[in-house]
This record gives sequence, C-alpha cells and structure tokens, in this order.
Amino acid sequence: MLLFSCCNNKNITDAEDKTISIKQNSVVSQNKPVKKKMRDYMSDQNHVHWSPKHSGTTGLLCEVTFHEDFILLWIHGQCIYYFFTYKTGDYTADLLWSYKTDCISDMEILEKSHGFKKYPKHRDVFATYTLINDTIINIDYKFPEWTNKINEIEKDSLFPKILYLLN
Repeated sequence: MLLFSCCNNKNITDAEDKTISIKQNSVVSQNKPVKKKMRDYMSDQNHVHWSPKHSGTTGLLCEVTFHEDFILLWIHGQCIYYFFTYKTGDYTADLLWSYKTDCISDMEILEKSHGFKKYPKHRDVFATYTLINDTIINIDYKFPEWTNKINEIEKDSLFPKILYLLN
C-alpha cells in the first residue's frame, strides 16, 4: 500500500527553500522540446504527408508518406508506389528500388534506363531520406542523373531533393 502525505510546513529553512527552488527549476529545464526522429513519422496509422515545393506544372501530387515498412510515393490520387524501406539511423531511412503499385497510370518510365548506365534496378538502395528538422527532409539519390532525367521528362518534381511537412 502506498501512502502519500503533504503538509504545509512553515518551518522550512532558507537553505531548504533554495534547494526546493533549484530542484523545481531543474525539472522545468528538462521539459525542452525534443527533436523528432524519423520513426516519429513512420506509422501505418497516422499519415503524415511530405511534399516538394513545386508549381504543380503537370498536376502530379509527388507527395510522400512514411510507414513502418514502406515509403509511399503518391504520384496522384489514383497512383501510389509502395517502396520498401528501412531505418538506417535515428534521422535516416533508405528507400529500396523494390516496390508494389496501386496505379491506373502507365508509369513504365520508371523501368527504363533513359540512356544511363547507372539506373535503379530491383533491390538497389535508391535514396537516403534524412530528417533535417521537424519540417524538412533532405533526399540523397544514388542515381542523380537518372532522377534528374525523370523529372525533366515528367516536367515535375517526381523525385525532389527536399520535402516539406504538410500536416
């Protein structure tokens, strides 16, 4: 059985009063905001959307949501790519070029080399996502020339270098 008791003791000395005050201040200083980690955004229940800042020239959505085992690339409302992923650190996750789709559009553009010797193939590490702060993610593509070509062909930021938190 636990018994808690509190009383107003008027006989507290100045030294004890200062000790109490110091202890209270140290508790307050420990309540600083904690930087979020990548796992805080990886959920199968809460869909936190990230998007490039683009003009929407072709009407593509180009949004990303992070889940436990996938990064979803929302090309538009009826085209989603589920890329396998894994956390590589507190602030990083790697996207593998292994995916499944739910897409009514023909996106075979993603399967072609477009004249490059280096282009993503099944199971390649395609990109590393790094959480810079609570609202920005930097993306390092392992095939930058190829991703630039896809963006040029699509006239949009299908593979952006920076994502911004929407929610």
